[in-house]
Amino acid sequence: MKDIRKFPALIKEFFRQYKLSKQASKIEQKMGQAIKDNDEEKLNEYIEKFLEVYPTSPKNPYYPEDKWAGNIYYNVGTTCAKEKHFELAISMYRIAARYAPSPAVYNNMSTCFKRQEKYYEAYNCLKKAIKKDSNYVSGYGRLAILLEAYNPPVEDDSLRYIQKYFELGGKEESLEKLINKSMPEEKKAIDRLMEKAAG
Repeated sequence: MKDIRKFPALIKEFFRQYKLSKQASKIEQKMGQAIKDNDEEKLNEYIEKFLEVYPTSPKNPYYPEDKWAGNIYYNVGTTCAKEKHFELAISMYRIAARYAPSPAVYNNMSTCFKRQEKYYEAYNCLKKAIKKDSNYVSGYGRLAILLEAYNPPVEDDSLRYIQKYFELGGKEESLEKLINKSMPEEKKAIDRLMEKAAG
């Protein structure tokens, strides 16, 4: 028979978690509004409040706090990018990279810079991505496409990156998934890269 003395503690914990989730939900709504308003100051304020409520993952209390904070900023940055608030997204990704640097953070930051036509900055982010993970296949593909399509002011060669992309198991048909369909120069860049790689 279960010890009924444990039930009050379980019920108390349930209501504590329920209260926290309602509080977090209200903060998330305010974060959404700050993103729509493109208000970096308010957004940072609400993220900090959210992290006070949930300093780590509510589903896994042993999840590292810095990695959790990095994931929150990364997800907020991705939402900002979808809203086409690229400067705000970059700010969020920069904070995410301080907490938990990953190839995905630098890759997404690169995309935001590219959408602002800041190709040198986009290039540097992709270089950080492959430095963080030397087997980051899509990073090599994106670097090759960026160099071939936009020719940023760097002394580097797209051919070596496309060769590395294939060397790591990248597929030609997967390159299409790495480009922005609204940027026709990227499709042309893939065609040129295929010629270079074959020749």
